[in-house]
Amino acid sequence: MRNLTGMPDEMSFEIRRRIQTYKKQNPELTSADIAKKVGLSPATFHRIENLHRDRPNIEHVIKILQKLAPNDELVSFMRRNYPDLFRVIESGLHQEFKEMEEMGVDTLKMMSDSENGKVFRYIQSRNKRVSKTEIEKYFGLNGLKSSERLEELGYVRYEDGAYSVVGSLLTSRFSDLKRVCLKEIEESFNASGRELGRSQNVLGYSNYSLSLEGYRKLLREMKRFNKMIDSLLEDEIYQGDISVFRVNVADTLIENNFEFLESHQ
Repeated sequence: MRNLTGMPDEMSFEIRRRIQTYKKQNPELTSADIAKKVGLSPATFHRIENLHRDRPNIEHVIKILQKLAPNDELVSFMRRNYPDLFRVIESGLHQEFKEMEEMGVDTLKMMSDSENGKVFRYIQSRNKRVSKTEIEKYFGLNGLKSSERLEELGYVRYEDGAYSVVGSLLTSRFSDLKRVCLKEIEESFNASGRELGRSQNVLGYSNYSLSLEGYRKLLREMKRFNKMIDSLLEDEIYQGDISVFRVNVADTLIENNFEFLESHQ
């Protein structure tokens, strides 16, 4: 948001400084080149770079810092400017922001891969316990080819007769995370079974108008729910052979509502 003088706040200047630093380090790149690199339209990038808009959308901020800044800078930025969201991500989703610089390959990107993502997500769900026989059983010869390709690319390793995932899940790319969620629902959710009343799964959607207090309470309750579910999933008592997925989402229906929330932090 803008301050009383009509100037963009410090966060907007911080993003601009990061862009300027990157341009100095890469003088051969134009603003249009950098916009393409971070996945924004030239017009949107121009507005952010030249402070022609209020506080940038959080997804735009993450795209810029993800591509133009070190991981630890992104972590620091999120902690300072979006403390509530950072706490949800850090404790609710159990993503390891503090160890991002030590992580290996970008597993989140591969999870959303159209050709090999399904096999990769399955190996991830049963880490260190997936044999080639099991992959062939569920995914056929194409699945075996995918697992071999994943090994060549460095996303999985094959040791002691089983595949395991290399690296940890990153959360800096919310656009990739969204694609993973959508892909899993599209490819794995047993909609036909539910329609016949036989499938044991859960799917729900609703939309409401909430007060600011109500929306914040919703986020707190979902954070508490995530912690409870994480405890169940990580409890050794419940470990087994059924690979499952879960998706939890809550957001404002209109993008401008998020700007309203920011202005009332």
